[in-house]
Order: sequence, then structure tokens, then C-alpha cells
Amino acid sequence: MQKLSIKLIILGSVLTGPSLYAQSNTPQKTKAKLTLPEKGLLESFEEKLNLYRQEIGQKILNPSNEEKIRQIFKDEERIELSTRQINTILLYSPDYYKELYRINNCSIYTLLKNRLININGTPLLNVEATVTEGEKKTKAIVPIDSFLSHYYKSNCRLSFKQSRVFEKGLLADTFKKITPKFPTSKGQCLDQYNNLSANINVDHICSAPYTIDLASKLSQNLTENDLSIRERSYINSLRRQAKTYTEEIKEKDLLYFRNFCSNLNRKEKFCNNYAQQDFWALIRNKQRSRDYIKQRCQNIFKKEDLKDVEYIKCIKLLRQKPEVCETKGPREGSVLYPMPDCQKVSETLMVSRLKNNFNDCPKFIGNLAIVNGARVIKHFATNDIKSNDCVFPSYEKIYGLYLESDEEDKWPLKICYTSISKEKKCLPYIPGNSKENYNALNMVVANMLYQTKTVSNRIKCQEVSKKEYNPLRLKYKAGCWIVPEEVACRTVSCKYKIMLDNRAIKEIWSEGQLTFDYFKTKYNSTDSSIHDRMINLLRLKEQEINSLSSLKFFLDKKKNGIIHGMGCGEDLYPSHYQSTKLGICTPMPFIIDGHKEINNNTYLSFRGAIDDVNSPRLMLWANVFTALSRYSTLSPLKAWEFYGIY
Repeated sequence: MQKLSIKLIILGSVLTGPSLYAQSNTPQKTKAKLTLPEKGLLESFEEKLNLYRQEIGQKILNPSNEEKIRQIFKDEERIELSTRQINTILLYSPDYYKELYRINNCSIYTLLKNRLININGTPLLNVEATVTEGEKKTKAIVPIDSFLSHYYKSNCRLSFKQSRVFEKGLLADTFKKITPKFPTSKGQCLDQYNNLSANINVDHICSAPYTIDLASKLSQNLTENDLSIRERSYINSLRRQAKTYTEEIKEKDLLYFRNFCSNLNRKEKFCNNYAQQDFWALIRNKQRSRDYIKQRCQNIFKKEDLKDVEYIKCIKLLRQKPEVCETKGPREGSVLYPMPDCQKVSETLMVSRLKNNFNDCPKFIGNLAIVNGARVIKHFATNDIKSNDCVFPSYEKIYGLYLESDEEDKWPLKICYTSISKEKKCLPYIPGNSKENYNALNMVVANMLYQTKTVSNRIKCQEVSKKEYNPLRLKYKAGCWIVPEEVACRTVSCKYKIMLDNRAIKEIWSEGQLTFDYFKTKYNSTDSSIHDRMINLLRLKEQEINSLSSLKFFLDKKKNGIIHGMGCGEDLYPSHYQSTKLGICTPMPFIIDGHKEINNNTYLSFRGAIDDVNSPRLMLWANVFTALSRYSTLSPLKAWEFYGIY
């Protein structure tokens, strides 16, 4: 009924009353005025609304050749949006657009300028204008650019002037100046809300998140064949502008203003979560990415595509049932259990800085050096993960280090097969699946089948685990599947079967050891450690950390810096790696990216390579120190492996 009432109020303004914005030469001073419809409208509400939509479609959105379209006007002519045009915009605008119109009357013209106004899903490229010359008034359909060139500069001088600092090349500096620090209390948030609402630039500020969101939404339509050239041009123009915004404005600033601009009419909703200063509040307020909880929430709701309301419900569950984080999150069986509870995860993430947008699966990868190295690379280099496979991206990051140094021949993993001439042939490969990288196992095998003429046409293959592969399921009865003969390949040679349309057609096997060294373990090694490769190829600087005070100093001074090291798993996870005799040490690479004081004890934001990357632990410094000391005593080179990198 509430939605119906709102519709009736707008419809009453459209059909029976004056415009919400009465026309004048000073639109920034006009006041909203609505006329309620008479009771008789209730009986024919839908009918009249449909008729009105048809009229708008015929007169404005798709004008016929008979409609008068004008682009040139005399100096003595005054041009303004018609009452019907303004009411049409109001009828189809989301609530936060209407609130923007209310607090800044010229914002309607700024949004027109930025091509952000749609009518029933159709871009508004022309407007209906009232043209006044003396006592004479006429209606005309006017292209938006022509209308704005006559109206915007003259009647919205301040908005027009300020638009210059929101142009390409100036956005970074402009948003750096206007973005406030994230509020730490609800009261502070309400003050920020009021100040931003009164900001003369609010229409230009909100154009950034509005453009990005609209471009993302409309880009999906580009695959449709019935789009006109004009509509395609409009969407591509939006995409170019959205790209400019995302390249020049910091992500955290865009997240903040997206939250503000989408809640212009809901002050309490915008600020409500700031009263709860946990990490989940930052995600809900769009100050932090949903990537931190995406897979966890997907597993909780058992679905891939989650709506906003489902993320809100998920956050509520994380607060109400903190134990859910101990078992829900990454792929089942891929990390060390139990993980920390939701409260501890939130507490740790508040001091964490590791950049990540991807859930890996350490136990499925087979080498913890690969896991830790990939996490470090993703922090300092590109964070763009295109594969849905949780194994491939980690290996790909390390393989990239070999490519960068022109040492591809040292990459130890090969996939081998017997050729038609009975000769053994081997090719380098990266474990896992990818749609784009030709060195991924699935791509190497598919190409090999075509080159050996096992198949006449190029096909797509996919690697699946032996546990997952079930030939009785319909999914596996067709297509090309690469199935290891062992449950988990950890040996020097792993055999695979290639199943094509549910029949075995060829046997292949892997060669090469998964013993990548994270830190150097031999003086005369012919291959560099992952640590050395990262330092050299990513051009990182390193600083040895030998005490708690040097750890704190490094993290406090190097805002993008993280610390990585190697310790004994028996000291880091005593309940999982239990020492049965002296001299036992399970090497465990790890990352530390924050610290906090609790009851006069220093706790560290800690991720062992076997942990879920989005579920860091609070680890006592004493435990880390013991693990480092024992590893340095028992390791081949007796080295203290603990470095700050930046």
C-alpha cells in the first residue's frame, strides 16, 4: 500500500496537478509541490498509467517525423523543460534521484548532462521543452545537448562552473579533497551526511557511482541484436565515462559515495551500521569489498548469485552465530579447520591490510610455498583473478615469475604423453583449469589431442578430481575430462586418464616435483627460491625483522608493507601438528599484516599458508617467535627467515 500511495502521489502530480518543480529561471530556489489525486483515480489507476506511458513513448522517447524537433533557438526565446517532461522524469526516477532533485534543484540537469536519466529503461536522449517568446508558448522535442547548451549555463551557473573540476584528469585531486574520513560513530556519520547533502557539488559527486552502476547494468544489453546504433553509442559512452571514474577515483572513495548517494533519502540506513564498528559493518557500508565474505555467504545460502538483501542477511548471521565461520567459507576440506569464529575474524580483519579478492585452496594445491608466494604477489602486483578454479591462479602467479626472468625451462612441471611415433613428448603445464592461459593443464591437453589427431576438431577439456568424477552422472557422460588416477597427486609422477564422451582415449602423466623452495635451503641450488624471485622481479625492498619492536615499527611505518616468514607448524598449530619426538619441524610459510594489543599482550594478524586467506588468526607474538627460532635451528641453512617487504 505504501508503494501504491507513492505512485498515486506522483501520478496525481502528472495527470491532475502542477509539476513537482514549477518552472522558473532560478530552478535552484524552487520548492516541491504535490497535488494528491482524487479518489476516482483509484478505479482506473493502471489504465491511466499505461496510457500515460504510451504517450511518453510516442511523444518523447520515440518521436515521429511529425513531431517538431528543434536544435536552434533565437536569443529572445526562453527554453525550459515542460511540466510533462519533469513529471515524467520524476515518475521513473529511483527514490534517491528524487531526493537529489529535492536537495539540489539543478541536479536534474546535471544528471541529464551525464546521460544518467532513463525513462522506463530507455535512455532519455531527447527532452520535451517549453519554448517561450514574449507571450507565446510552444512545445518542442529537443536533443539533450541542444537543450543544455541553452539552459544549463544560464540557469545553473554554479553547477555548470563546478562541473569543470569533475572532468577527466582532475577527478583524483577533486575526490581526494572532498572525501571525508570514514565515520567512527553514528553521530559523526550523521554530521557527515548533513554536510554532504548540503554540498554544492552533491550532483557531480553522485554522478560518479551512478554512472558506474548504470554502465554495468546496461552493458549486459550489448549482446542484444535489436539495439539501435544510437542506443549502443549511448551505452559505450557510459562505459567510457565509468572507466574514467574507476581509474581516477580510489575504490574506497567510490564505495563511500556509492553508499551515500544510494541512501540520499535514508539517512538512518546510511548511518545505522556505523554504530557497530566491526568489519562486517564496513562491508555492509561498502567501505570494504564483499570479496571478504562472498564465498562464505555463497556456501551458507548454497547459491552463486547473491542479492544485496542476502548479503545483509549473511552479515546478520555472522554476528548472531559467530561459530559459523569455523567451518563455512572456502571449499570444503581445502584449509585447516576449525577456522577462527566470525567475531575473531572480524577483529583481525580490522587490523589486516593484505590485498585479496580470491579464495584459494591450500590443501588442494600440494605445496604451501606456492600458496604463500601467490598471496604475496597478489598483494603487491595485479589482483585480477579471472579463473574460477581455486588451484590454477596460485600456480599461475608463480609460473609468471619464471616467465618474467626468461627461465621457463626451469619450470619443473611437465605433462607427458606417447606420440604416434611411440616417442615420449613433454610440455610445461600449470595445474588446474583456465579458459585463457594456454599453459593450463586443460588447455595443454586439449591442444595435444588436436595436434596428435586424436580428435578432428578443437575441443575443450577440464580437469576434475578422482573423487569428483562420477561417470554415472549426466554431466560427465559427454565432453573431455582429465582425471588423475590418484585421489591427490603429490608424487613425482601422477598418471591421468583422458575421458572423452565417457570413454578413456589416452593416458598421460606428469613429471616434476612440487618441491618449490619458499626460502633458500641449499647453497648450490640451481633454481632461485620464490622469495628471491619475488624480491627481484616485483622490485620489492626487504627488511629483516628480528624483534617485536622492529615488527611494530615496520608495520606502522610501511602502510602497504607486509611481513612473511617461515616457522615450524608444531609451534604455530600445536593442536594440529603434534611433535612425537625431538627435532621434528613442519615448515610453514606465513604472512603477518597487522598487530593489536589485548590485555597488555601483542597479537598479530596471522595467515599461515594452510589457512583460509579471508579468515586470518590472532596469533600471540610469543608463538610466532618460538616457531621462527625452532625453524632457524632445524633448517638446512640455520637461517632466520623473517622479513618485512614493501
